[in-house]
Amino acid sequence: MVDVGVALNMYRLETGSDAAAIRGHLALAELAQRLGFHSAYVYEHHFSGYLLSPSPMLLLGHLAGRAPALWLGASVIVLPWHHPVRVAEEIALLDNLTGGRCRYGFGKGIPGPEHQGFGVPEDELDDRFAEALAVVHGCLTHEIFQFRGTYVHVGPVGIRPRPQHRPHERFYLAGTAPAPRGLESLEAGRLVHLTGDISALGRRLTAHQTHRSDLGLPPASPIVFAPIFFGSDASAARSLAAADLRMRDTHLAPAATAAEPSADRVRAALDTMIVGDADEVTDRISRIVEHTAAAEVVLEFAVGGAPLAEVAERMTRFAHAVLPRLTSVNGPGGEDMIS
Repeated sequence: MVDVGVALNMYRLETGSDAAAIRGHLALAELAQRLGFHSAYVYEHHFSGYLLSPSPMLLLGHLAGRAPALWLGASVIVLPWHHPVRVAEEIALLDNLTGGRCRYGFGKGIPGPEHQGFGVPEDELDDRFAEALAVVHGCLTHEIFQFRGTYVHVGPVGIRPRPQHRPHERFYLAGTAPAPRGLESLEAGRLVHLTGDISALGRRLTAHQTHRSDLGLPPASPIVFAPIFFGSDASAARSLAAADLRMRDTHLAPAATAAEPSADRVRAALDTMIVGDADEVTDRISRIVEHTAAAEVVLEFAVGGAPLAEVAERMTRFAHAVLPRLTSVNGPGGEDMIS
């Protein structure tokens, strides 16, 4: 079977405070647990209300106690914005708090105001990311670790608490680009977002697997993220896709007034969504797994600023109508809690 999780798109609401929005989105994780979803993932974004999640590790620590039956995941921790020793410490602590039921995604971030806000030049991202990834892994796997790079100088240092459940074996990298040279063995898989052409995405992932095989590394199953509109109202789906584009445009260019997205952009956004009734949605998820060999499909039910009561209702209908059907979808999921 394929595992199905939810992503907490912690966007601001049309009315009410940021605190109310955070409470509402976190309540969706509790609902996901009751409905039988496998996991909950959080993102990292800064400096706007696009997603109110500047600290994914803090959110995961909260969810560890609030939804103890769910696997948890960070998608992603943007390493160039953080000191890697602190990231390693937080992973080690979360590993102890969760009993090891957490996956850690790492990325470089999206070019734009977030990098500017942290003062990180975009031409340094690749090297900063590679050095940080090496340090996070080294601190988690060595009692004492030291590192001298261009941007990061560490140790000798030994982090405490020590991890108990091998969190370094659940490192995922964002996208399909090659891992930093010499660090390919550090990833358990990839975190990718659904594209309009599932076959093309599958080919990129196959190329990634071939590269790993050439290096003598085992296969690394991807986790695929996709926004979903569960329902047959095509007009409502288009409206949500357009609203999501406006929110994203405002986040990436906060000083500008977001223009109404063109019909072509909306159609392209709809191609990256899972839209339809129970039969259509089941078929789309099955095809995603078929083309990508995904270990898990993570669904974004909260899209385009939709009221959270509507999001909860769609999650509930999906859990009753679709989740039981996906037990027959052949995927490499089914990871149990780590003892």
